[in-house]
Amino acid sequence: MNEFYKIALNPSPKDFKLAFAPINNAGAVGTLNSKILLEFGFTENIVRDLRLSKGSDIFEQNDKKIIFVVTIEGEKDAEILLRDNLSKAFSIYAEEISGKECLYAFDGYRSCRP
Repeated sequence: MNEFYKIALNPSPKDFKLAFAPINNAGAVGTLNSKILLEFGFTENIVRDLRLSKGSDIFEQNDKKIIFVVTIEGEKDAEILLRDNLSKAFSIYAEEISGKECLYAFDGYRSCRP
C-alpha cells in the first residue's frame, strides 16, 4: 500500500512553513489562529487585510504561509463550511501546497506530511 501522507497529532507549529487555520468570515482572531500567528512570528493585525469572500485567503511572509479557511459564517453549519471552503482552498492554492508539509489546525493541531 502506498503512503500519500502521514498524520501526526499535536505537532509543534514551529516545525512547519505552511499552515491551514480557521477564521470567521469577519476575519476575527481566535484561539487556534492566534497561536499559529504567534508561532510563525506574525502579528495578529495581519488578518485585517485578508479577503475572505471566496472562503479562504493566504498570508505569506518570508518562507512562512498561512491559509486561513472560513469555518464560521452566521448561522451556516461549521462542518459544511469547513468541508466546502477547505476543498476550495486546496484547489485555489494547489501550487503553494503541492508536496509541502503542512499544519492543519481546525480542531487542534494535526500535520500532513507527503
